[in-house]
Amino acid sequence: MSVEFGIYPLTGILLAGLLYGIYWLLIRMRCHPRTSQWYIVASVVVSLIVTFMQPVRYVTPDAEWMSGNATENSPTLTSQNGNAVNEKNQEPMITHSAPKHEESPTTTKPLLDTNVFIGEAVPVLKTIYLVGLAAMLIFFLLQMAWMVRIRKRSTHMEMENGVRVYDTDISVPFSYGNSIFMPKEMERLVRDDVFLHESKHLSHHHYLKLCLMQLFQSVGWFNPFIWIFAKECKMQQEMEVDQDVVKSGRNRELYQMNLLKMCLKSNSWVQIMPAFGSSLIKRRILFMNQWEPSKTATARMSVSFALLVLLLTGTAFVTFDTKLGKRPIDGCWTIEWAKDSDSPYEVTPFLTNNHYWGNGMEMNFSWYSRFNGVNMNFNFSGCPVTYLNGKYYDDKGEQMDITMPDADTYLYRWTRTPEMTAMTSGPDITEKWKRTEPDKGVLRIIKSFREAQKDKSRLLCGVWREVPDTVEYQENYLTVSNGIYGRFTIYSNPKSYWCSAGGWCGEIFFRNDEKVFVGDRFEDIEWHTRDSMTLIIPRESGVVEHHVYRRSKLPERFLRCLTATED
Repeated sequence: MSVEFGIYPLTGILLAGLLYGIYWLLIRMRCHPRTSQWYIVASVVVSLIVTFMQPVRYVTPDAEWMSGNATENSPTLTSQNGNAVNEKNQEPMITHSAPKHEESPTTTKPLLDTNVFIGEAVPVLKTIYLVGLAAMLIFFLLQMAWMVRIRKRSTHMEMENGVRVYDTDISVPFSYGNSIFMPKEMERLVRDDVFLHESKHLSHHHYLKLCLMQLFQSVGWFNPFIWIFAKECKMQQEMEVDQDVVKSGRNRELYQMNLLKMCLKSNSWVQIMPAFGSSLIKRRILFMNQWEPSKTATARMSVSFALLVLLLTGTAFVTFDTKLGKRPIDGCWTIEWAKDSDSPYEVTPFLTNNHYWGNGMEMNFSWYSRFNGVNMNFNFSGCPVTYLNGKYYDDKGEQMDITMPDADTYLYRWTRTPEMTAMTSGPDITEKWKRTEPDKGVLRIIKSFREAQKDKSRLLCGVWREVPDTVEYQENYLTVSNGIYGRFTIYSNPKSYWCSAGGWCGEIFFRNDEKVFVGDRFEDIEWHTRDSMTLIIPRESGVVEHHVYRRSKLPERFLRCLTATED
């Protein structure tokens, strides 16, 4: 099972709520406080793990769902020497359509990653999450700074059993590290109880546990049950220490009276300090007076942890995509021949290509008119492909007819639809693919696409989008990165996972920021701002083209297709 990470708050909140329900019913006031703390930490960790996992659901296909994914508004595709083209502008592009199978009502298909449809909304959600995370971490650092400030302003009085004792101006005693902070002018009997109480906090390392819970709160700040668990953890620490003090021989009633006095003064905003006067005093006193070790409580704890493990395991197998490790087809391939059902002949394609499978994606990169290295005309297409129980499903959730006679060969059979043709004329197409080494020039081009957004080495480097857009579902881009220049059109439809592109790329040489040499010609750049410019391209016919570009980003689905080349 591969685990793709994202932000899935609802799953984490529901799981944390269920675990808190188990805690409330079986553990809260029934088990030893230390055991309860471990359950709390385990519950928070499990909830956070589930929150950031990538889920996949499986549904039965039906006509309504399939019609909802139809691309009736997308441009019609026809053939052009084996390549699909867009009839509106006759730009070439490569397609690999899956076979159209009649599915029985019992056929299952994966509902693919919904992040593809979320599109630009995903970065917004991630930004909101990161802002909340940053705010929580700043709050944590402010608490640490406040405690350090208190220590600097306090008077060091004595050392007792390796513990530093300070007199402070604050009204509530607390401890952290190896230090105990006492309010000034405290009665002797009260001071003895406070010192013993805070010493127990130090011996159990409660301060470190509270810091850990604060960090968990920061990571899962949107989950209300993590906040509740953090509060319960602090309460369980206080009850653990109360039990230790009572067992040491202190007078229970007197200790509880001193506890009540301090609780009336407790109003600190700092959450990471174990404090003698923590609130919810009634619950602490009831626990001191009533709790006794119980084998039944231990059994409840064991059952609860067993339920926790079963819940996590079941969630992993039912809720999340089961595709650990590489799929048999993952890697780079090239086509040997294609043959249709009406002909005995095997046709060799005129285009050279690399077909990549990996990271739940398939991507075909074909090129022609290549005169060296990365200088070439190219076509590109890709979409998500899910591997489940030995079968492959395309971007529409339909099963693909793929067989592998051996580890380095696969046969792909698909049925032509009325609007599509290929290099053959029959209705049923069979393609033979052989495993191959990726073309180094193609890998350089793909790397330049992926890194263009972050490349700031020159003013022209980055991603540019031509304006205005004149054709629906088509966007013209210019990328410059790692010494490679690419001008291409991306074809996509918001109702489909599939994406394709076609264009030209080559090496770029800079004379300066206003003139570059690309392929066999110079191109001029007229800058409007740092994020807007006009590219002036002279053609052999004498025509001079002017293209206006603005700095932009490549579409998420295009970048996602490129991940098929990753190991």
